[in-house]
Amino acid sequence: MSRYCFDIHDDHSLIRDDVGDECADAKVIRQMAMETLPQIARDEIPKDGDQQAYTVLVRNERNLTLYSGATVLIGGLAEDDAQNFAAFVRASDRLQASRTGRVVARGGQGLLKSVTA
Repeated sequence: MSRYCFDIHDDHSLIRDDVGDECADAKVIRQMAMETLPQIARDEIPKDGDQQAYTVLVRNERNLTLYSGATVLIGGLAEDDAQNFAAFVRASDRLQASRTGRVVARGGQGLLKSVTA
C-alpha cells in the first residue's frame, strides 16, 4: 500500500500532514478525505464571522496532489442582515437544483416546492 498525506487548509493557514496514512486505492483516499471534512467543520467553529471554508488536499509519496475536497460553512441571522441571508437562500436553492435537476420555488412564508426543470 502507498502512503498519502492529508493536508488541511482553513482560509487562514495550512496544516501539512508530514506522516500520512497508508491507503489501498483512490476510493479509500476519497472516503478518508470526505470523512475528514465534516469532522473539521464540527470541531472548528468560525471565530471571525459566520463564513469559513475548509479544504483537504491529498498528496502521494511524490508530493503530487491526487484529490481535493472542500466544505463551506455559511451562517447569519436574518434579522441582522437580510440581504446576506437572502443571498444564502438563493445559493442553497441553486445548489439543490444543480444536484437534483429540479428547480426550487419559494412560495409564501418561504415554503419550498419542487418544480420539474
